[in-house]
Amino acid sequence: MNKKIICSILLFSGILCAQSEIARLSQMNRIFFITEINGLTANIVNPAGLSIKQGDDGFLFGYDFVETDIQGNSFVSLSMGNLGLSYQDIYSYSGIRLQNYAVNISLGGEFLAVATSNKIVAARYFDYTKSVFNVDASFILRPAKSVSIGFVARNLGEPNFDSLDFKRNYTAGLGIFLLNNVLQIFGEFDFTKNDEVNKNVSGSAGIVLQPVDIFELRAGAYRNPDKVYEGFLAFSFLIENSFRVMASARFNENRERTRYSAIIILPLQTVKF
Repeated sequence: MNKKIICSILLFSGILCAQSEIARLSQMNRIFFITEINGLTANIVNPAGLSIKQGDDGFLFGYDFVETDIQGNSFVSLSMGNLGLSYQDIYSYSGIRLQNYAVNISLGGEFLAVATSNKIVAARYFDYTKSVFNVDASFILRPAKSVSIGFVARNLGEPNFDSLDFKRNYTAGLGIFLLNNVLQIFGEFDFTKNDEVNKNVSGSAGIVLQPVDIFELRAGAYRNPDKVYEGFLAFSFLIENSFRVMASARFNENRERTRYSAIIILPLQTVKF
């Protein structure tokens, strides 16, 4: 029995912005991009990525927090072919705990993949719990192997709780893959259906550089609707072909670290019996 386990641990990663849009509260939503072709992280940003690559399945656990002594958010994901299961726990949002249970379904292949994320969201108040059903829809289009176009529409049902509204919002993105995927360039825009030009529109851009398997550089910058700029820089190392470690730091315009997170990824194809 050969149990070869590849783990990817992401440490000390910050948030790009503090915004009210609930679907992007987790730090992992800002570290990764919606046009990345990776089933291991597809449940986080765009479940259409589940059906792009065959055999790209695995388990993911993520945890993020504001400071080292303050509990934050957690994310658990399992990808199995065209099916993804995920659980997100936001421990405190406006004094309310939010728990998000999702079944993600993707159809398609290398050229075009579409997906839905079907979610039950539970809001836990002090003395009672209320649950609602919510749906996201997304796609990834690859007109060429070096180009990826993505779109995510969140909160299509626009459910609401007593004090929280899940407003419909969208993310459009472009990914460019160069030098046999050694260099990947990403750009995204977040907006709502009522946005005016240059108003309440946020944008982000990032790169992933992996010249060899043992090393990866990931960097990005973000501009929120208030024209505040933040960014992150991350380094990843593969140790003895089995263990990958990534360290990341995020800063705002005042060069202050704003948030941290840790991620562990276990690709299922690395476990053989």
